Amino acid sequence: MIHTTRRFLELMSRSERIKACGLLLVLCINALLETLGLGVIYGFVSLIVEPELIHERAFISNALAAVGLTETKDILLAAGGALIVLTLVKNAFGMFCTYFQFSFSLSLFTAFSDRLMSRYLLRSYGQFLKADPSAMSRNLLDETNRLILSCFLPLVYIYTDLLLIVFACAFLLYENTLASLIIFGVLLLLYGGFLRLVRRWILRSGRRRLAANEQRYRCVSEAMDGIKTIKIFSTEGYFIRTFHGATANMARQLVRARTLSNVPRYLMDTVALAGLAIFIMFYLYQDRDMGSVIAFVTLYGAAAYRLLPSINRVSRSLNDMAFYRKTLDLIHGELRQDIRVREVASTEPIPFTREITLNNVRFRHAQRDQDALSGINLSLGRSQTLGVVGPTGSGKTTLVDLMTGLLEPTQGEISIDGNVLTSTDLDRWMHNIAYVPQDIFVLDDTVARNIAIGFREDEIDMDAVQEAARQANLAHHIETGMPEGYQSSLGSRGVRLSGGQRQRLGIARALYHKRPVLVLDEATSALDSVTEAEIQETIRSLHGMVTIIIIAHRLSTVRDCDKIVLMNEGRLVSCGSYDELAADSDLFRSMLTAQGLSA
Repeated sequence: MIHTTRRFLELMSRSERIKACGLLLVLCINALLETLGLGVIYGFVSLIVEPELIHERAFISNALAAVGLTETKDILLAAGGALIVLTLVKNAFGMFCTYFQFSFSLSLFTAFSDRLMSRYLLRSYGQFLKADPSAMSRNLLDETNRLILSCFLPLVYIYTDLLLIVFACAFLLYENTLASLIIFGVLLLLYGGFLRLVRRWILRSGRRRLAANEQRYRCVSEAMDGIKTIKIFSTEGYFIRTFHGATANMARQLVRARTLSNVPRYLMDTVALAGLAIFIMFYLYQDRDMGSVIAFVTLYGAAAYRLLPSINRVSRSLNDMAFYRKTLDLIHGELRQDIRVREVASTEPIPFTREITLNNVRFRHAQRDQDALSGINLSLGRSQTLGVVGPTGSGKTTLVDLMTGLLEPTQGEISIDGNVLTSTDLDRWMHNIAYVPQDIFVLDDTVARNIAIGFREDEIDMDAVQEAARQANLAHHIETGMPEGYQSSLGSRGVRLSGGQRQRLGIARALYHKRPVLVLDEATSALDSVTEAEIQETIRSLHGMVTIIIIAHRLSTVRDCDKIVLMNEGRLVSCGSYDELAADSDLFRSMLTAQGLSA
């Protein structure tokens, strides 16, 4: 409990800690009202059984007389009215307390989810590549929810119920010290022994549940991403069995934890009823008067009615916190992990008017023994077109990722107009970059919102959207082939678009953002030759308007580039125009021959 409290306090902001203190104060007041209600019930029953008690205590008798209550009947009626009023006030405050608990808890769910989402998306690209997407999805969509509902709320319940138990026990000790000590000792022994016995099992089950849930998310992610391959190779059964095995395993762990959490309730009900019966028989055996027996039964019966659910909930909550402790440690680690998180820049993009220069750049991926790139020297002028070619695994994409600021060089410098690009400049530099990948990311939304991605509806400039679509040769299809034009929905993953239309959508998106550098990463490699030629014509129409960097497997794609760099085994082995490389580079000529192209 202390570990869990400390972890949550570390995750909370200052304002959230203040609200947590306010919640604790509300819980204290609620516990006091509950204890007061218990005392009033006991006093009311005692008055009914033994009315003479009023006159045995002079200060109470004088106070009642001062307000005109001297008759026993009137006093009992007033006491009954006071009991009703107190019950209404207590229950109304209890409802407010419940609202406060859930409101604060779910505000933490929103806050932790937002912070985790921001932390994931604002990581550097290199850090993001090392993460598991299915694990991040699980943490965001499932584990944060479990963290609050199955770890934080139980913690709140424990504080709520412990405060009530402490105040009520103090009152019971005052009324009957010996009986209360015996009852509390037996309950503490039973509960403490049970929790100590099952805690290790519950912690182990919690770890297994988390691992099984991670396997479920990974299986679903892989199945959805590879559905075409799965269908062709008829491997649906494998993924169904894998998902079933992980789900069944998680269900077993939940069944075990839930069963163990509820065992104390049945144990305590039995002990409480047996204990009450034993004390009644003990009182009767001693020939106590019936009035004191009735008062005792009323007091401890009411206490058991109110406290046993609280004691059971404390036990269940402790088990829940143990079961989901691994989730708390996981989210705590994700939010407190010491990694560099990129701040969202509000400044203007870095000015780019002359050239991009790479000076002796070397790059090595984390936990690798060999450089991915080494000795790269290159310059690219504003409004020029650069082609990046080479065999598979030669470092083409890594080179462009460095030029765009997605990755930082291990050694060497990248300069923009002679100014060295530093870690703090990356976000500003990336404001100059527009990117068109081979597989275009499409929102399940309208054409307009896909082109103007990242803008709110009221921020979208429809004239600019239409102009970008026209430049990308997509406007005719949108305006004549889609029933609602730019407000037409593209469906999940852009199912209503052909391959060529998806690429044009990516180009239109890049043009809408009006950025001076356009990166095309194998943007036409998956298209047929006719569609590729059409996209190529679109790209040629942009020549001289923006700086274009083309990563290509097909060498015909880079024929019209101002400059082509040939990569091989992480090194820039040749640089020049298409004709220059065809004349001077054996590797380039062999690639031309392999693709059936002439020099």
